[in-house]
Amino acid sequence: RLAHHNEYDFFLTPRALVKYSISPETIVRDSVGTGFRTLNLFSEDSSILATSRNIIITEELEPEKAINFGVNLVQYFTMNDISGNFVIDFYRTNFINQIIPDYDSDPSEVTFGNLNGDSYSNILQAEASVNFIKKFDGKLSYKYSDVSYTQNGIEQEYPFVSKHNVLSSLTYAPDDDNWSATVIVEWFGKQRLPSTSSNPVEYQRPIESDPYTLVGLQFTKRWELFEFYTGIENLLNFMQEDPIISNNDPFGPYFDTSFIWGPTMGREIYAGFRFRLDQFWKFKKQDNEK
Repeated sequence: RLAHHNEYDFFLTPRALVKYSISPETIVRDSVGTGFRTLNLFSEDSSILATSRNIIITEELEPEKAINFGVNLVQYFTMNDISGNFVIDFYRTNFINQIIPDYDSDPSEVTFGNLNGDSYSNILQAEASVNFIKKFDGKLSYKYSDVSYTQNGIEQEYPFVSKHNVLSSLTYAPDDDNWSATVIVEWFGKQRLPSTSSNPVEYQRPIESDPYTLVGLQFTKRWELFEFYTGIENLLNFMQEDPIISNNDPFGPYFDTSFIWGPTMGREIYAGFRFRLDQFWKFKKQDNEK
């Protein structure tokens, strides 16, 4: 790929993709390439505008550049009334340049500058999807995120990223598919949080978040042209305690909304209708043919 940028002229971002079928049930995919992007600072990090932190840009921000590669393995299986697949992905990114906000050096500031050191991410995900008795669909996935960078000569984990994440779901639908019910459970591991050690004691926060679990339920009823759905999000009613620092003094020097790492709203019940355009045009086409 050859692209032209109005500020940075021409640049190349080559990429190679390879697919190899070991057997009809086993497929491997590989990719390697480069990436190039410019940062939209205040749209991508808009949360800093809702804090009292001073925004410091230490130098002219260069485009972000990276080299990445990944491998994907898909294994399909069938056994009696059970069918499904197992997928494992590994993706590695090495950043040549990256714009990383520095929340740690000074709790009253957030500093932006070009990468001065190493930055990388290793993402490993394993997922199994199973259909059994032709009525149940189950999914279980695990994601491991190793995302680190060097800042001021110190290597540290990227903030607000769960190193471990588990997602599971189970759906039941009868043979006529007139209705279905789904339960989703997702677990988030600890996240590193920026340091607030220089704040007054009442405005300090832990350096790690708590792990938490979200549970959701949904029921869907289908007719020829309409669907009705209802459900519950955050069934366990988990909420992050005191998510906004100095919330009683929004114009004070310690006010900060950037420490939100978990749900701030409790249990929610919802319901709605969908109009199925695909079915509508299908019936209309059949009527025209008659």
